[in-house]
Amino acid sequence: MKSILKWPLIIAALLLVIRVILEQSGAPALLNNIFGVTWLYLLLPIYFAFQIAEGAPSNPYMRLFQVTLVFYS
Repeated sequence: MKSILKWPLIIAALLLVIRVILEQSGAPALLNNIFGVTWLYLLLPIYFAFQIAEGAPSNPYMRLFQVTLVFYS
């Protein structure tokens, strides 16, 4: 599970730092929204599904649920 979560967590951390820097520098709200982490809620389950499909576990739906639950908690 650690290998599946590695890149999404790195990307989320980078986006968070970029957004804080933009907000502190007074960037427009539109720019802050582009660098928000909210869109990750839509894209990461798709990424997890592809990664799980490549590994072909015995129960892919349960694995997707576990990975998504761990990432969002």
